[in-house]
Amino acid sequence: MHNELRFAGWKVDRVGPLGTDWIETFLVAQRPRIARRNTHTWKADLPADHAVRVEHMKLSLDGLGLGDALAKC
Repeated sequence: MHNELRFAGWKVDRVGPLGTDWIETFLVAQRPRIARRNTHTWKADLPADHAVRVEHMKLSLDGLGLGDALAKC
């Protein structure tokens, strides 16, 4: 999913769990920097294969959710 968003022109960061409170300590602290860097959230000139890329992203999210669900069994 990271590459699909990147190839579509989005500026993305990878964030991995860094302890039990990583969202509060890392992600929330980075929010202003991320917001400044990403002044636009959607490109007006989308690539021709944008719809295919969005479908790939959705499938990636479905796979991630399924993997999480199965890991908890």
